[in-house]
Amino acid sequence: GLLGRAGKAEIHVYTRSATIIGAATLAVLSCGGGGDSPTGPAAPTTGTVYFRLDGASCAAVGTITINFYIDGALVGSGNLSAGQTSAGYTTSAGSHATSARVANTTYSWAVNATVPAGSSWTTTLLCT
Repeated sequence: GLLGRAGKAEIHVYTRSATIIGAATLAVLSCGGGGDSPTGPAAPTTGTVYFRLDGASCAAVGTITINFYIDGALVGSGNLSAGQTSAGYTTSAGSHATSARVANTTYSWAVNATVPAGSSWTTTLLCT
């Protein structure tokens, strides 16, 4: 009788032990286990370029149509008055040649820009 109980108790402990180990293993696996580290969202790789017609130096020019370029490619145009800013143009982060030209003229600006990832750069157009 007593030996039978001891045998039952031993089997019961073993079964319980296996359940605890199984639960611990399952918990580790569901957390990624073995040194896996979670990764967040990818870092941004683009930024936005704006063009701003300087308020002080361009006060007398009125409203003008300007074509906007990034690395020599036309990205858009807009009608700007002194102090106004264009729409934003998305480009890759890093160094770029920004330029602008008054429509139907040869008057232009060229500014080297460093566009930050996930942020913006404003090219200011001075009227001299």
